[in-house]
Amino acid sequence: MRYPTRRRLTGLALSSTHLILLISASLAVVVWHTGEARADCSALNVPNLDAYTCDFGTYAGSLNDPTGNNTLLFPTLANGGGTGVIAGNVVFGIGNDLIEMHTGRIDGDVDQGAGADRFVITGGVVVGNVQQGAGIDDFHMTGGEIGSLNQGDNRDTFFMSGGRIIDAFDDGDVATMTGGRIGRVNMKLDNNIFDMSGGIIDRNLVTGFGDDIIILSAGTIGGNISVSGGKDSVTVTGGSVGGSVLMSAGEDRFVWDGGGIIYGTIDMGADNDTARLANLTNANMGATPAITGGLGVDSLVLDHVATPGVSRFQAWESIALTNASQLIFDGTLVLGDAGTGTGALSIDQTSIVYGGGFNGAVSAAIGGQLANVSNAGRIDLSNNGAAGDRFTINGNYVGNNGMVMLDTVLGADNSASDRLVISGGVASGATSIGVVNVGGAGAVTNQDGIQVVQAINGATTSNGAFALGGPVAAGAFEYFLFKGGVSAGSGENWYLRSTLVNPPAGAPTPILAPTVPPLQPSPEPPVLPPDPTPAPPPPEAQPAPPVPPEATPADPDPVDPAPPVTITDPVPEAPPAPMVPPPLVAPPAPAAAPTQLPPLPGTTAFAPTPGATPVAGLVVPLYRVEVPTYSALGPSARYLGLATLGTFHERRGRQSLLEQEQERPGLWGRVFGQDVEMKWDGTVAPTFDGNLFGFQAGADVAGWENENGHTDRLGVFAGVTSMNGNIRGQALGWNDLGVGKVGINGTSLGAYWSHVGPEGWYLDGVAMGTWYGGNATSVRGVGIGLDGGGLTLSLEGGYPIALADGWRLEPQAQLIWQHIGLNSTEDRFSPVSFSLDDAVTGRIGVRLEGDVTLGDIALEPYLKANLWHGFGGTDTVSFGGDAISTATGGTSLELGGGVVARLSETVSLFATGDYTTNLGGQSQHAFEANIGLSIKW
Repeated sequence: MRYPTRRRLTGLALSSTHLILLISASLAVVVWHTGEARADCSALNVPNLDAYTCDFGTYAGSLNDPTGNNTLLFPTLANGGGTGVIAGNVVFGIGNDLIEMHTGRIDGDVDQGAGADRFVITGGVVVGNVQQGAGIDDFHMTGGEIGSLNQGDNRDTFFMSGGRIIDAFDDGDVATMTGGRIGRVNMKLDNNIFDMSGGIIDRNLVTGFGDDIIILSAGTIGGNISVSGGKDSVTVTGGSVGGSVLMSAGEDRFVWDGGGIIYGTIDMGADNDTARLANLTNANMGATPAITGGLGVDSLVLDHVATPGVSRFQAWESIALTNASQLIFDGTLVLGDAGTGTGALSIDQTSIVYGGGFNGAVSAAIGGQLANVSNAGRIDLSNNGAAGDRFTINGNYVGNNGMVMLDTVLGADNSASDRLVISGGVASGATSIGVVNVGGAGAVTNQDGIQVVQAINGATTSNGAFALGGPVAAGAFEYFLFKGGVSAGSGENWYLRSTLVNPPAGAPTPILAPTVPPLQPSPEPPVLPPDPTPAPPPPEAQPAPPVPPEATPADPDPVDPAPPVTITDPVPEAPPAPMVPPPLVAPPAPAAAPTQLPPLPGTTAFAPTPGATPVAGLVVPLYRVEVPTYSALGPSARYLGLATLGTFHERRGRQSLLEQEQERPGLWGRVFGQDVEMKWDGTVAPTFDGNLFGFQAGADVAGWENENGHTDRLGVFAGVTSMNGNIRGQALGWNDLGVGKVGINGTSLGAYWSHVGPEGWYLDGVAMGTWYGGNATSVRGVGIGLDGGGLTLSLEGGYPIALADGWRLEPQAQLIWQHIGLNSTEDRFSPVSFSLDDAVTGRIGVRLEGDVTLGDIALEPYLKANLWHGFGGTDTVSFGGDAISTATGGTSLELGGGVVARLSETVSLFATGDYTTNLGGQSQHAFEANIGLSIKW
């Protein structure tokens, strides 16, 4: 009996009248019910009902409806459902069937048959398998539990945000999973899509033939991700994979970007595959034992990746480091596979290969073939701070204006150093070599030098392949990069040497590496070498992948030992939070000097500065340009002290001005200047060429004259003197090379006693202290500050002898003692300390003076001649352990003249000019002018 009204599984519910029609095989009963309308599941044997609702009760058999578009509803609890049970199977036919399950249980299987079927489950349990058949089906699960799911053929869709599929999800085509739990996924058909952003898959996720797409952004896969033939794509941006990622035949693509952990191998399979790993650190990749390209021509891009474990990258024909990637070579990178044989590694200008402490290597997969490395970034062996590492390229190396950073003990021949090794191939292009000095104090290299690039097994290196990226110096020595040594068989190697070594007859002439511009501007003030970016930490032990508890569906394929249990959706164990990659800066270049160093002798036909000449010798030390620059400081400071002291007549004019003051106090002052050139003998023979300027003022603080005509004056004075000039000296294999500038300031305080006898003879004693400051800077901008002090003591006297017509001849003598101490300091290459001998300087001279009246002004013109002699001493400047000596002393002749003008009874002016030249010892040429004023009251 049928009614043209809304139908339920076992009866008819009229929601407006609460009329319920109960139907059985032999009886129809109409029951008026005053409560909610409900349908008993115990009477389901109404054939071809099409629409069924099961609220409560148990149906002991199976529900079969092979015709029509059937629906089966297990209502929500809010709508009266919750306890309905179908103890057998549910079998529908070829229609477009809908099963909507919010509560209840089906103890058997569900077969929706052919047609465009839909299954929606938010609660309840299907103990067995859900089979959707051959139509275009849809499965939507937000809760509940089923034993397994088979969607069948055609383009089916799947969505899961909660609930659980105990065993397999088979044959789906387009699947989205945001939560819930599945035993395993086997999408056996073609062109599958599985997009997972949450939930758990206990075992494997497998897709079948065609071009499949798998996306994992969150959630947990306990087993493998596997694809079959076709152009497949797997993208991982989060979550975790407890097993491996197994691609297959076909041109596949794998992307791992920004997060997630993969505990097994990534295997791209056969054919020409591509992979991109981006924004990852070892926190993501540390648990992955191997990332292999498989057979074919495969390409791997590391994009902003920082990780060790280089040997895990296997069977790739191309590996590119891009976007500030950092790869720690803690083993050997093998390029290519059994078919291709070899491959290429490229490093872009922002990326770094770290090799310090590991002796890393790049090799081809097949012996006898050559790997290829191109470097536009940095190969850094200095990250462990110890010399002796090797980075071996078993093949060809091309520098694309890249850099190699090395730890080196800058010392004598064969000092320890990291080394780039080229085996069997060719090194070409342009590579900047940066050197980090690890404890070297600088020393002379007498033979090959310190090897930094080694060519073995027939390898060759082009003449311009390598050059220093900045100055390399230690102690007193500058190190240059040379291709070839002086020993046999060293012609293709590259060495650091602090000397020019003339090779024996028949040996090839070493080639000086050309200077290449730095990769980026050096910081100010320049610092060499820059602190390299520290290596990422070694891999930490990864936690074991979470293993969800096993549960087995009723479906016998596959067989699981445990019966299904209705459970709430489990919360997957979260994988360790992936480390956010730290900001990776572009690799710094070795700091370059503000200006280029002059070329070495033999590399140019012209002197680098006027007057420079090559140093002769079989082994010529290459002193750095700072050595003669700093070596000029001690002698120059001593000369400044002498110029500030002056002589009695340069300070006071003449002794008659003191006699006329009688006991009245006097003031005096003077300004003076010199244009001077001085050269000293010694290790580097520095020369100062510049000027000196100063002013000085003093006052008598006490004076007396006795009845015998003797006059005494006690006074104090202060003065400031500055001395600035260019320095030449021996450096870089040149004599008299322009090397730098010095600027010295002296602030002096002193006291004097002056005695004038009745015949005009005088004695003058002075004690003066000087505080030194200033700087010395080489032509490349490397320098030190000057800080120190000195004490000067002087005693001089003269005795005038009267001549005819008011002229007098005055013999004079002076003895000066100086002590100077300059504080130790350091520059960017070494400590710098000074040891200056005390100096004794003597002067004997003669002064011819007369009296001339010009109107009301009394003039006293004079001529003078002085013989100065500095008693020999030695100034030593130590650059670390390298002592550089400069001889002081020598004899010079001073000739000059001047005038004293008495403008009034209280004011007098005096002026002098002279020229000094050396007679022996240090070279000296100086022009001096001195103007003074004396006032009494």
